[in-house]
Amino acid sequence: MERKLLIINPYPSVLITADGSHTLYVEALKEPYHSTFGAITESRWIFIQNGFRFVIDTLQVTNKKSPLSRGKVSGNNHALNILEIGFGTGLNALLTQMEAEKLPGPPGKRHILRTVL
Repeated sequence: MERKLLIINPYPSVLITADGSHTLYVEALKEPYHSTFGAITESRWIFIQNGFRFVIDTLQVTNKKSPLSRGKVSGNNHALNILEIGFGTGLNALLTQMEAEKLPGPPGKRHILRTVL
């Protein structure tokens, strides 16, 4: 019985998705890291629109204190703690930081997403 050596490339390649953003693709698994329809589109829909924005908008409408924060999101104290588990490519953390910087706040105060790796 003859054995064949199977060589698998363990390194992902870069794939351009439908929205023009990039994702990683693992040939051995035939699997992209993000949706091939758009890495940024996917992250904005799942993590920003239906995650971050949902929480921020809900807290601003109800003017309630988040169980995840140390203060109200609306008003003078803009504290919302986000835990990123499974950092991956960092795309979701980057887009969340960019979205947080759009929030109103006291002059000179920036909204910073702290990520623990």
